[in-house]
Amino acid sequence: MEYTKLFDSDPLRNRAVLVRKVAGTIASHSMITAGESVLVGVSGGMDSVALLRVLEILGEAQGWRLGIAHLNHGLRGAESDRDTAFVEGLAKTMNVPYYKERIDLHDMRKQSGKNLEEAGRDARYGFFNEIADRFGFDRIAVGHHLGDDAELILMNMLRGSGPSGMSGIPPVRGRIVRPLIHCRPKEIESFLRSENIAYVHDRSNDNTRFQRNHIRHFLIPALEQYNPRVVENLHRMGQISARENRWIESLVSPVFEKAVSDRNAGMLVMDTGILASQPEPVGRRMVRRAILEVKGSLRRMAFRHVDAVLELARRSSGPGGQLHLPRKVHVARCRNGNGADILVFAAETRSLRASGPAVPEAPVFSHIVTRDAAVSGCIDIPEAGCKMVFSRFPAHAIRSFPGPESGVADWDGLEFPLRVRSVFPGDRFVPLGMKHSQKLKNFFINNKVPRCRRPFIPLVTSAERIVWIAGMRMDERFRVTDKTRTVLVIRQEPR
Repeated sequence: MEYTKLFDSDPLRNRAVLVRKVAGTIASHSMITAGESVLVGVSGGMDSVALLRVLEILGEAQGWRLGIAHLNHGLRGAESDRDTAFVEGLAKTMNVPYYKERIDLHDMRKQSGKNLEEAGRDARYGFFNEIADRFGFDRIAVGHHLGDDAELILMNMLRGSGPSGMSGIPPVRGRIVRPLIHCRPKEIESFLRSENIAYVHDRSNDNTRFQRNHIRHFLIPALEQYNPRVVENLHRMGQISARENRWIESLVSPVFEKAVSDRNAGMLVMDTGILASQPEPVGRRMVRRAILEVKGSLRRMAFRHVDAVLELARRSSGPGGQLHLPRKVHVARCRNGNGADILVFAAETRSLRASGPAVPEAPVFSHIVTRDAAVSGCIDIPEAGCKMVFSRFPAHAIRSFPGPESGVADWDGLEFPLRVRSVFPGDRFVPLGMKHSQKLKNFFINNKVPRCRRPFIPLVTSAERIVWIAGMRMDERFRVTDKTRTVLVIRQEPR
């Protein structure tokens, strides 16, 4: 059923303009389809209560299953508990599932190192997603409206954000939907008044010490003296910027993927030459995307931080150099095993400025390779983001030896089962062409392998002896000689 036809029959014939607008928004962005279940984040305030009522009205014809989720941040004492009780009463009146949780946001903020707004946002969405996963909700609806979008765009403009910050709040992000995103606060308030619906008021929204509240109560009214439709214009600018930004990203994406030579959880390696050769707008987007991939967020990353990374990539003095970016992001320039200059982006687990460069938490893994699997098989190494392909050949069938991405060993010198494992402290091996053993740590240092990458390099071992450092060097003890009858070829490939 089309949403517009809902208003041709009772009881929706005389519904407020807001309901029509929300119906159009849901349809145009394909937010919710017939028969889906929707978890509504309800704080008890004007916006979330209006959202809940509108979805109830529209859901009667669409067969939506609604649920209510409420997170008490524990910031306002008795007033917070009042909000919780109010939302619980709404759920009972509507006879819909109700999920609540109380947290100590001040304590969470201290543990995470984030500001109060960031910690609150993460806590809310974490709670909403947990409930949606546990109870099978298809969508999560939240009450952001046109005014919130305009405020965010102004905040980003004042901060000096680039085009991405001008995109504002997306109507849909994954399963998060914002049906009120094209509605003005005055429309929401009028709807609640016409429906005689009560809501609670959060007095912290009146505190103009917070930047967002100051923008809402002072800056926007001042701008409206120049143009009464400034909020709508800012919102429209955000919508246009979002569409153009998606198009630009589609052009940058192939270049970015070409530049990335390695990636794992919390770590990404990028070819310095490819990055440095791009026009500045493309380079900046590549840097931002790299940070986003390793950290999951671009919060606190300013223009100067991105440009500092570009400058590090473009310097002509060779490898060396590092940057400590906000939120424990470490960027280092070095050389890989092939002598090529690279940038390593890593999300660190402890304070960079206090303790110096740190490495991500090292994965520990060990995968068994049986004799049969070594003859012709493939072993998945998810911890290292790769797989190992094993093949056995007669020695005379090998006409040329592959490059460093593959290892070639004398089959008769191996003891099965083999293991593909992570690096252990104190590991030693005999580099191909040498007579004496060397610490693996020293080998990595000599070959300019960044510390944050070392834990993700798989080792192929036989009877506790290293056979091959994947993608880098064979061990002399397993080298192929004129007497070799059968060889084992090992290839490292992306998953």
